Amino acid sequence: MPILSKRMKNVLLNRLVAKATASHLGNVAARPCFSAQDVYQVLRLSYRSYVTQGLCDLNRESIYINKFLISPRARAFMLEAGNTVIGGITIVEDGELGLPLDSLYPAETRDFRKSRFKLAEVGSCCLDPKLFGSQLGPIVQDPLRLHAALSLLKILHNYAVHRELSHLLISVHPANVELFEFLGFHSFGPAKRNKMLGGAEVIPMIFAVNSYQENKSPKALKEFFINSMYEKFTYSGMFRWNDRSLMEMAIQSPSLDRCIDELTSYHEAAGLGQLAFRAPSLRETFLTATM
Repeated sequence: MPILSKRMKNVLLNRLVAKATASHLGNVAARPCFSAQDVYQVLRLSYRSYVTQGLCDLNRESIYINKFLISPRARAFMLEAGNTVIGGITIVEDGELGLPLDSLYPAETRDFRKSRFKLAEVGSCCLDPKLFGSQLGPIVQDPLRLHAALSLLKILHNYAVHRELSHLLISVHPANVELFEFLGFHSFGPAKRNKMLGGAEVIPMIFAVNSYQENKSPKALKEFFINSMYEKFTYSGMFRWNDRSLMEMAIQSPSLDRCIDELTSYHEAAGLGQLAFRAPSLRETFLTATM
């Protein structure tokens, strides 16, 4: 099979993206998460998706969780088909807690901050494995799967525009690097094993949020991401974690205990004071407070 040049690959990807974004997904729409229940649904779907792909360990609460996804700087979005959640994506803005990729690429992320980049990272991204399949691999092989993934990236990208973020970071499966390069992402380090993703190999990539406003961006991308952008008011009232919502989550998810001490340090560093509870007695604290 002949090896395609980068230009030819981009031509083919442009056609695939154009075809995918024109695909009919039925009554499907992306929206922000406005309640804890919305976020729970995204985290549970992330768990189902990640477990089938070997990206996270089993836990009895059937939820994908880490300290970044329950920090006050985390936001979530969902893809719905009617009343059913079929996809989800989360974003974590930079702050005192840092970003997930700091642990793997500290020098690189430090340089980004020195350059005064206003950073955020994609914390998780998932599609329902029952609908879109459970195997890791190239997203471009399935136009409907590609459209669903792009729909999640669009609402997240438009949010980043309204938040005036300068750059997004993401951990990418090696099979999807060419797609993300076409989308405007650039790798900034070698492949490494990511413990937050079950030890899977990932490529770190960075994206300039204003890329799609530039004339050099492929037509299919500009039309999809910039035309009919989500209005700023769409994101008003998005759910954010606080003391009470964390305690309520802890009732459902004992796995949260391991994140509490780090979150307490985050609050103290941010000048927000201590959290109202600490592991390992947070459930008892919540139950006592609500009796």
